[in-house]
Amino acid sequence: MNKGEKKFIFLSFLLAGITGGSIFILDNFFKIDSHWGISSHPFLTTVKSFHYLVTPLLIFSIGLIFKDHISTKLKRIHLYKRKKTGLILCGALVLLTFSGQSLLIVTGEWMRKYLGYLHLGLGVISIVLVFIHSKTEKKNI
Repeated sequence: MNKGEKKFIFLSFLLAGITGGSIFILDNFFKIDSHWGISSHPFLTTVKSFHYLVTPLLIFSIGLIFKDHISTKLKRIHLYKRKKTGLILCGALVLLTFSGQSLLIVTGEWMRKYLGYLHLGLGVISIVLVFIHSKTEKKNI
């Protein structure tokens, strides 16, 4: 993986994290009192739209990681020598993708609420693990 691809990967994680965190903050802490009752912040739809535009870049960058890094590591026999952060990150990214797509189609209010918290938690875990995984020393395999 070259430096340009690494920058693209980190930028896509960062943009998805910033827009996702902004959605959480605007949706939960910035309600507006209007004539018809409490409504969402007017900027929320713009931030959601930007998040929907950024996340395909994140999924594409996960594909770049899979092509150059994950697929070669999975071919190795010695599972115990792999980085645990990488294995946890793989699972978290799969769940993050499915929870994000599920948020677009689930209509039940309580289900969307808890699915949103799951998606937020997985997003935070994924971003933290990406930076930890990239900064830790490589093991000799």
